[in-house]
Amino acid sequence: SSDDKIHDNSTNDNRPDNSDKMHDDDPRGQFTWLKIILSEARRNQSRAVIVGHISPSVGSFRHTQLWKTEYIQRYYEIVGQFNDVVMGQLFGHIHTDEFRLVDGADKRGMNDVGGNGGGGIVAVDTPILLGPSVTPLHGNDPSFRIVKYGHIISNGGSGDTQPSHNATIPSNRDGYYRLLDYDSYRCDIRDGNASWSKLYIFSEAYNDVISESFQKEGLSSATFHGIVKSMRHNNIAIRSNNEHHDIEDESPTLKTFRYFVRSGADGNDAMTGANSDCNSQCQNEWLCTLTSITRDGYDACVSQSSLNNSKAMTNHRNVLGIVAGLFFASVVAFMLVIRMVRRRMRRRDYESTPSVHQGDESGIAINVETRGSG
Repeated sequence: SSDDKIHDNSTNDNRPDNSDKMHDDDPRGQFTWLKIILSEARRNQSRAVIVGHISPSVGSFRHTQLWKTEYIQRYYEIVGQFNDVVMGQLFGHIHTDEFRLVDGADKRGMNDVGGNGGGGIVAVDTPILLGPSVTPLHGNDPSFRIVKYGHIISNGGSGDTQPSHNATIPSNRDGYYRLLDYDSYRCDIRDGNASWSKLYIFSEAYNDVISESFQKEGLSSATFHGIVKSMRHNNIAIRSNNEHHDIEDESPTLKTFRYFVRSGADGNDAMTGANSDCNSQCQNEWLCTLTSITRDGYDACVSQSSLNNSKAMTNHRNVLGIVAGLFFASVVAFMLVIRMVRRRMRRRDYESTPSVHQGDESGIAINVETRGSG
């Protein structure tokens, strides 16, 4: 209907390795087409979901930038102009269950067209949701997800997920169609039956950390910001001088996310999977991957995270040094006080005890007097 629009922007033309369209400002007129479609949706007071294959972001395996920088910027400029229309961005390609936040933080190392400093990516209200894959090519179990959408009603709950035919876009954003939730299914190919089952429901898996924004906005950028914030919790590495490695305290939220990355499959590489560990470097890399759209942004994020960790380590050592110094000074001061007290006690005892010489003189005087009287 005119109220429910889902548009598929599935193409490989924007990839950096597509040399045929290297110098096109608008390959195959896709950006022009996208603006026309979203403008039409706005006029019809409709909402749209952008569906594509390769996302305008970085991958998580080699952290390759999947679109050219100028196309990434152009795309998000358009989406940012239609935040009131676009209710979701669904992509795939990397065969894993992930997301990307587009919060405008990718200003590091970019200019307006080439990626050499100054510009940046326009922040948008919806994250990129990267769906898992049915093909188990990267150690993942076959998986798919069912995304639910519907109205967000004013009392904070969600309406039914069946589309109505009277959707509007009021100025206060209440009553919008939203992506409400999703269910993820997987097939355990290691099971003899190889049967499909529900792996998780987003709202249940992250129930402890998603903010009130989820009740108001569904699968919005604000909701995923709450997840990333929880992932950063405890992401402070303490260097062990004895074992020479990082002892990390990984956030339970990040561990949950990494379990779902390969759709519940066991994993021992790329720091994903049910049985893999994730040290402080791994944690920083994941956090930077989820919040970066360009390779320059990712590299800058990792460098900054390493610097912050180094400062945290230095500050930690400084605090330990100060505490140790204060403890040592306290012990020395205590010993000095004890020594002074003992000295004073000895002096007092010495002054209050009669001298041997004083006793002899008294005895001599008595003897002399005695002799004189006899």
